[in-house]
Amino acid sequence: MKKMIISILALAAVSVQAALITDDFNRADANGTGINTLNTIGNNWVGEGARRWDIVSNELKSNTGAGSFIYNIGLGTLNSDTETSFTQTAYIAVNTGVGTAFGGMVVNFDTNTNTGVTFRFAGNGIVNLLRPNGTVITSGTFSSAIVTDRAYRMTISSDASNTYDLEIYDPIAATTVYSAANVVNGGASANSDGFGGLYANTLGVTYDDFSLNVIPEPGTLGLISISMLGVFITRRLRRS
Repeated sequence: MKKMIISILALAAVSVQAALITDDFNRADANGTGINTLNTIGNNWVGEGARRWDIVSNELKSNTGAGSFIYNIGLGTLNSDTETSFTQTAYIAVNTGVGTAFGGMVVNFDTNTNTGVTFRFAGNGIVNLLRPNGTVITSGTFSSAIVTDRAYRMTISSDASNTYDLEIYDPIAATTVYSAANVVNGGASANSDGFGGLYANTLGVTYDDFSLNVIPEPGTLGLISISMLGVFITRRLRRS
């Protein structure tokens, strides 16, 4: 009986362990728009609207002149009621020094409204975190001069509903060029749940080494363990 209980608890732990998706985009050149990206870009990527995204030289590349998202349906950035925490990263390069040309990431993307929380930087080093309605939650600038076409590692993480930690890291200079902690998206325009993905409002932004790591809270593990244990005991009682 004791061994069986231990086995059940171990199985419960495995069933709610961290889930991870990654994509290095190392595959044949391709392009796609909207839902067609599932067949062309692949790996669970779906383009929002009629915007085009390309695989070029083992990188994802934006081919759009307007604000657009491509999101991954393989795993959700779900953190309503602090049920889960997540960390999403990608290497992103903007190919122009223009201050209105942005590349970045989206989390909590709602496919019903085609909106999400957008973490982005511009070609001149301006940084924004935007609400789903496009208004600014927080903003800043790079701590050192931005280098055009350099791939910066962007990271956005959350362990509480609508609260985010942000970082942009320069792998060449080995330094953090932007960071912000415990940024709260208050007000009515908030998406607690949704998918993770990428963002661009200009042509030629490139993306590499995307990853999304989702970690259930310890409380979730406890509830699942108790539930599984209860099912086991009930079945044993019925058999006896």
